[in-house]
Amino acid sequence: GPLTCTCLLPHKFTVETGKSLFLPAYQNDGKRDYFLRFMQTCSDADFLICISIGDDKSPEMKITQKPDGLQVNLFAENQEFYFED
Repeated sequence: GPLTCTCLLPHKFTVETGKSLFLPAYQNDGKRDYFLRFMQTCSDADFLICISIGDDKSPEMKITQKPDGLQVNLFAENQEFYFED
């Protein structure tokens, strides 16, 4: 099925996609791989990335601002997943 990739944290980031470097000197089947890169310019960064595989939609989420950071609650397949930054 389809693949969905969602970056939940940090709020400000950039995304880069493209074809991976192809080195013909190494054995290969002639196919190129692709990359997906999440980037942020700072001295320290934590990323929370949700990858969903299948026909279902992306999980429902609730993001709450706390005095000391963020709280993220994900709801999928009758389960709740909890993260703090």
